[in-house]
Amino acid sequence: MKTILYATDYSKNSELALKYAYNMSKKLKAKLLVIHVFDYPTLLDHIDLKPEPAFPNIEKDAFKKHNSQLSAFCKSILQEDTTTLDIEAIENKSVVNGIIEKANKIDALLIVIGIKGLSALREIIMGSTAKHLVEKAPCPVLTIPSDSVKTEIDTVVYATDFEEEDFGAINKLVEIVKPFNAKIKILHISPLDDTINKEERL
Repeated sequence: MKTILYATDYSKNSELALKYAYNMSKKLKAKLLVIHVFDYPTLLDHIDLKPEPAFPNIEKDAFKKHNSQLSAFCKSILQEDTTTLDIEAIENKSVVNGIIEKANKIDALLIVIGIKGLSALREIIMGSTAKHLVEKAPCPVLTIPSDSVKTEIDTVVYATDFEEEDFGAINKLVEIVKPFNAKIKILHISPLDDTINKEERL
């Protein structure tokens, strides 16, 4: 069965992305796996340095806390019974590596994450986590701006530089957007100098 992987940091930026991922999983008849990547706290994280038990069960408590928080987050955003969702807290020092390792393990169809809305040139195109995911992920990455007004896909713009890899990418894109009856517009942008030179040669 196809699986959509949605990753959250519990922020406002990730709320709309959850709705997107949830709606897409229904349309694509895919399983939705909701994850949060965290790192274990250390005994020195507490500024007041209160006495700790000799062997605090940090691992068990951390997973319990984040799985509970994930369930509450999904329920508050979707306003539906979320017992059918797959929810998993993942420990990794790197958020990007944690998401990519899980995507590889489940052979994810798609990764969905949220990003900030309108800001300084869309946070200089994308935030660092989203940017590194797009570069390294084994599958397509869908980044949802927090100020988007839609929760479904109706038009997709695919930018091409006429590379051979485009054929596989476009086929994958068709597979994802077909259930939405979405339009795919293929775009190529030529450098201004090339355009001027071509016009001068005519």
